[in-house]
Amino acid sequence: MKIDVFSFLVGFLVAGVAGFIFGRIARWNFERRATKYPMVVFTRETPADVIRRSRRASMRLVLWLFILGIYAALVLLMLFVWTR
Repeated sequence: MKIDVFSFLVGFLVAGVAGFIFGRIARWNFERRATKYPMVVFTRETPADVIRRSRRASMRLVLWLFILGIYAALVLLMLFVWTR
């Protein structure tokens, strides 16, 4: 199977743009949270709070992995269609 150089470069360009956008969103989200919730030295966190926070974090991770999986499938589909 021959891979066209142009489609390969376009795929890299699309991946780079998407990575840049995802990075900007993550950085903006981090800065927004850092200013919204400043660091507190003494917190009174119950075990239920810890469980709730870890569940939210795991659901967020699953969502991001799902989005990245869709993106990877689209890139592979584009490469498959362009190399046929």
